[in-house]
Order: sequence, then structure tokens, then C-alpha cells
Amino acid sequence: IWIISLAILVSEIAHPIYKFLSNKVKSWSNLKNGHARLNQLTPDEKVFLKYYIEQDTRTNSSKYSNGVVKELEAVGIVRRASQMSSYHDVFPYNIQPWAWEYLKKNPTVLE
Repeated sequence: IWIISLAILVSEIAHPIYKFLSNKVKSWSNLKNGHARLNQLTPDEKVFLKYYIEQDTRTNSSKYSNGVVKELEAVGIVRRASQMSSYHDVFPYNIQPWAWEYLKKNPTVLE
């Protein structure tokens, strides 16, 4: 019984530590992949993202059907900020904080 109790105690301690470290590694990996994706932007994607930096804003509006914006949303660089549209099909899109910081530090990525 003592060994079983000890095994349960160790697993109760080890599991949260494993979960924490796993999340940190996953977060680091996602950030690394995101930075790599920002270095492979198409000219149209650069134009859309340049607006955020030039206007010093975290929100830009675009049509819902804009393929460039949908791709940036799919890879997690921007996210739709609201479910309510302006002018029927124009939605606001916010840039992700990690992408904002990276582009502010590396503006040459958008050239």
C-alpha cells in the first residue's frame, strides 16, 4: 500500500510539471514557426500587414472573402476581432501580439 501511495503521489506531482513543460515547448515551437512564416510572406500579405505597422494600430479591416486575410488568419498571424461586420462583409482583424512585436522589431520583413 505504501508503494502504491508513493506512486500516486509522484504521479500527482510529475503530471503538472510535465504539462507545464510541454506547454512551454509547444508555445516556443509555435512562436518559432510563426516567425518563420512572417519571413515567407507574399507581396499581398506584406501590404496588408504593413498597414498595422505604418498606422501604429492593431486593427485593420478587410472583406471576409479576402483570401490573403483568410490565409493570415488560418496561420494565426491575425484574428477576426468581431462577429459584427461593417458595410455588409467588412470585418475588423487584429494582429496577434507576438506578430506585432516581431514586425515592430523587424520592419524589413515587410519590404
